[in-house]
Amino acid sequence: MLGSNTESIQSSKVSVIVTIKNNTQEFKRTLPYLTNQNYSNYEVVVVDDGSDEAEFIALQNFVEEYGSIRLIRNENATVNSGKRSALLLGIAASTGDFLLFTDSDCMPGSSKWISLMMEGVHSPEIDIVIGISPYTKDAGILNRVILFETLQSATLMIGFLEMGNPYMGLGRNLLLRRLALLESKALEYEPLISGDDDLTVNRLATSRNTSWVKGQDAYVFTTNTKDFQGYIHQKKRHFSAGKYYKLSDKRRLGLLALSHSVFILLTFLIMLFFPSYATVTLLLFLIRSIVVVGVLDRNSKYFSMPVGWCWIFIFDLLLPIYYLVFSANIFFKDIKRW
Repeated sequence: MLGSNTESIQSSKVSVIVTIKNNTQEFKRTLPYLTNQNYSNYEVVVVDDGSDEAEFIALQNFVEEYGSIRLIRNENATVNSGKRSALLLGIAASTGDFLLFTDSDCMPGSSKWISLMMEGVHSPEIDIVIGISPYTKDAGILNRVILFETLQSATLMIGFLEMGNPYMGLGRNLLLRRLALLESKALEYEPLISGDDDLTVNRLATSRNTSWVKGQDAYVFTTNTKDFQGYIHQKKRHFSAGKYYKLSDKRRLGLLALSHSVFILLTFLIMLFFPSYATVTLLLFLIRSIVVVGVLDRNSKYFSMPVGWCWIFIFDLLLPIYYLVFSANIFFKDIKRW
């Protein structure tokens, strides 16, 4: 009986919801991947969130080439608004039993993306399927920083999920059961800020109703920002949402970041001021580095995020600076704009 229920679930209608804002050129590259999925029962709902008039007209003309695409415009969008209202419009307009979210600049790893994400609904209890979304490898130090940060974030996201404590998901590759989402009232949460994918999963996810999908064919790939200003804005936005996590999740993540920073700081202080303990301290440091670099290097291949063990070692040493720079945004004003 369970088998027939699972088969029924995995043939359910899926609504792929994409929000877009002044990004028609990137979307022209993405849309063919969304319309060429090997899944029999799905729709694509595109929500324009206040693009310029010329951009919206270009988007309309482009989407008309695909007769099955539903295009909706968020008339209430403002210059600095987040994309939450656009997502709500997309959810309201969609007709699927499952909602699969991605972004306009993201490309599924294969034509089996939807079917593989639906395979994550392996029991009637599953309401959330978390997908991996790697950034493509590019030239430059910023790309290495973004790859490392995404790798570490994915490792924590999946690691805590595997331990029975799912706490976040990425809106670039996230499947939600419509009924569970609406009944949870997670969409009614205030304030309306960016990072709603994080907050929705944080409120809805449990050890029993959340799964994730392995394999590059189920991943969604995206190009990273080309300038540090865009990256800094993105990280500030993410950290500003983090203060609304459940208290237990904030404690776990906070303790992990604190222990990492304290260990690195103490290592350097002991080596500098207590040279008699330098050998033992260096040995402990090397043991920790081998474990951390080994795990992250393995995961970089597993998650299709090629960072390189040398860069992993360097960025792991610098991670306390990252925490220091961006964690302050937890206490500052919410960042709402895209």
